[in-house]
Amino acid sequence: MSSLAKHVIHRPKPLRTVLLLILVAAVTFTAQWFVQQKQADKVQEHIQHLMDKQQQQQNDNKKSLALAKQHYAQKLVLERSTTEQLQQQIVKLQDQVLSLNKDLLFYQTVTQGTGSSKLQIRELYLRADEKQANLVRYRLAITQGKKIKNAITGSINIILNVDNNGTIEQHALKSQQLNLRHVQVLEGQIKITDNLKPLTIDINLIQKKKIALSRTFDWLLATN
Repeated sequence: MSSLAKHVIHRPKPLRTVLLLILVAAVTFTAQWFVQQKQADKVQEHIQHLMDKQQQQQNDNKKSLALAKQHYAQKLVLERSTTEQLQQQIVKLQDQVLSLNKDLLFYQTVTQGTGSSKLQIRELYLRADEKQANLVRYRLAITQGKKIKNAITGSINIILNVDNNGTIEQHALKSQQLNLRHVQVLEGQIKITDNLKPLTIDINLIQKKKIALSRTFDWLLATN
């Protein structure tokens, strides 16, 4: 056989080569696009995660700030309330001290003096009520200096003498019980109407249905 018969010369096919190159390029581009898209999705997810985290942090900060403001407001209200309570307690204690000082001065006035052993209506203290303008409170002191085994008993009648538009009237107050050894202090209140002008007060000590002792005091209100 001739050597020429072994070699066949084919004609070139440029279109097939171009199509093959285009196909390879398309596959390569598609693969790169998928890779880049996947990376872009990851980047976007990371960005979204960071944004969500930032938003959560902002919300947490707002909640913390609101709680801090609420706590501070509650603390401020509590401190103000405590301060007001302490101030009220101080005022109340000051009033108590003032009242005790008045009582001490009053009892010292009652127990001092002539030192008589006789039964005496020693003191009548009148003061206007701080809350009710038409109310007057009284404090009556009765003393005796004898050494006795049994207390002196009886009743105390208090009569208010008033001027009612030019007419003198007597108004009896509630009777008080007497049970005395050395010093007894009786307290009560007198209600004054607008048309009455108090003048004097009669104090009568009643024993065995008779007046054992009597004294009249002028109407004089104590000044603070």
